Amino acid sequence: MSLTTSTPPTPLTPVQDDANDKCENAIALTSLPTMRKGTTYDATPDFDLTSFDTCGASLQSKGVWYTLETDTRRIIRTEYTLHKATCSLSIFTGSCGNSLVCLSSHQKYRGVNHDFVAEANTRYSFLLSGRSADDVGEYEFTVSTFEIPGNNECKTSIDIAVLPFSSEGSTLGATPYFDSEANNLCEGMDWYTRGVWYHFLGGGTILRVESDEKSLTLFKGSCDDLICLSHGYAVTEFWAEVGSTYHIMLTGNRYQPFTNAGAYRLDVSEYAVPDNDSCETASSISDLPATIRGSTKGSRPDFNNEVCGASPDGFGVWYSFTGAGNIITFTTSTTEQYKTVRYTVFSGPCGSLSCEQSYDLFDRSGQFVTENGTDYKLLLTGEDFDDRDNFELQINQYSFAMNDLCKDAVELKEFPFSGDMKGATPDTAIQCVRYTTSSYPGVWFSYVGTGNLIGLDATLVGSWDWALLTGFCDGLSCHHRGSEHSRKVLTFETELGVQYYFFLATKNNLVDNPFTIAVAAENAWCEDAVNIQKFPFSYSGEVKGSTNNTDISCTEGRTSTNPGVWFSYVGTGNLVNWTISFDDSSWEWASMAGSCDRLICYLQDSERGQEVLTFQTIVGRQYFFYISSGNNIDNSFSVEVVDYVV
Repeated sequence: MSLTTSTPPTPLTPVQDDANDKCENAIALTSLPTMRKGTTYDATPDFDLTSFDTCGASLQSKGVWYTLETDTRRIIRTEYTLHKATCSLSIFTGSCGNSLVCLSSHQKYRGVNHDFVAEANTRYSFLLSGRSADDVGEYEFTVSTFEIPGNNECKTSIDIAVLPFSSEGSTLGATPYFDSEANNLCEGMDWYTRGVWYHFLGGGTILRVESDEKSLTLFKGSCDDLICLSHGYAVTEFWAEVGSTYHIMLTGNRYQPFTNAGAYRLDVSEYAVPDNDSCETASSISDLPATIRGSTKGSRPDFNNEVCGASPDGFGVWYSFTGAGNIITFTTSTTEQYKTVRYTVFSGPCGSLSCEQSYDLFDRSGQFVTENGTDYKLLLTGEDFDDRDNFELQINQYSFAMNDLCKDAVELKEFPFSGDMKGATPDTAIQCVRYTTSSYPGVWFSYVGTGNLIGLDATLVGSWDWALLTGFCDGLSCHHRGSEHSRKVLTFETELGVQYYFFLATKNNLVDNPFTIAVAAENAWCEDAVNIQKFPFSYSGEVKGSTNNTDISCTEGRTSTNPGVWFSYVGTGNLVNWTISFDDSSWEWASMAGSCDRLICYLQDSERGQEVLTFQTIVGRQYFFYISSGNNIDNSFSVEVVDYVV
């Protein structure tokens, strides 16, 4: 049967139908689009208990029938409404009776819309009914089709010969290209995905393909040997190899690849190749410090395999500079902060590069020690293709820090001591091998033991490491080691006359990282508690320079894990009232009795801002009061203590 199609008038004129109560009396649709009207009031049930497959229709439902046959493979759209009732649309192939084969069934209140692929020279039967015997009434049934796009198949794809390229069209008439046996589908791609096709020849540049709310599937190779590269995105960027053929299939979104068809716009463009895309065209850096703005978005591959830590998927730009026997630092910021930055430094000519150093740092900072007169190449890349971005590169140079080596350690005599990490380098001689301190740039300090307890309070910007060592620079022994973010107090008991070395390193390679070293607070230990001899008592101070006190036995709290200061007094048998104020910060306190070497927890609590504490004392008993900063910062506080008789 021949099917004719035409441009639909607006609106369609409905055709009133009747006498199509059974499959054998189905009305044949020979011209599309068409709108049919009728009623299911007088229809009778179409199936009984002997029916093999009712295709979603109940045995009690009443319906009418239509048939359609097309001489070409095309998309058919059906729209069925049953006023004030639940619609049931069943689509069959085959002839009436037990030869009917269910293709699909659909139910929805008041209306069903469904698109499907009609194969050429195949008879389709449509049963329009309700969910039950009560779902009857006046109906409308519209059947239409769409013009098949000229680029409906891979072999009729549109050639993209000139870039940039833009195209507009519709995927409504597109039919599925693959079948259920296809073995070259992309992961997550359904074989019945329908769309339109484009192709182009790679030119050795980075291409950007984007479409408005549609899904792009990218293949490499000929139509007979397609290899999937990506699927399911509205925007994709990729390296188009010289001479390779690529195909783009543009479809509905990845979650509705068949039904989400419609109008589209496709844009294909290429990124400009940076002037310093290769080692041979590296940009020269002659004056430092320097701030350089650029982009790796159009960069081409630099290597076929990983070289000196640089990934073949990194795609970067090149710079050249001559060493001056100092320290060069690199810091990069990108438009999108989650991008990974890798610095790879080579020496020698481009034809025989020698690997010097490679950094892959999340904080985007790195440093390199140069030799005077040596020519270097700096390759700035990401870890993979998606790390390409616009960037700002800052390059500085520093002389070596005066205390960069153990032998040049600054002796700690006066506090506080302030400095920075400019010109610091890693120290591989540190034997705290369990940790990574020696891999970070740092500076050295020395201290001769006095036999007393000492606390060093180091404050830096960012994360840092420290190591306390004894002995001599050519034979150091690890004494203690730690790491912290922003601030940490190192407390240790010194031996008289023993030489100590303190190595302070920045973990995030911020080589200009400022720091301050101070001694601990006067009452940072129980033995040095401020003695309250007379009431009322007032005291103002800071937690800065205090230490953690792990010997506090108020185990239900966290007091001992935070730095704090100590006070002491002898009980009078009266009530003691404490008023404690911190500068807008969390804090903790513990009241104990006994001696510093054997403290007994009396009271413990935590609060924010201000608290008044009152408790009864025993005549002659020694009390200690410990106040700690809950958030580990340089917290100012004040204390008011009153002793009064009840």
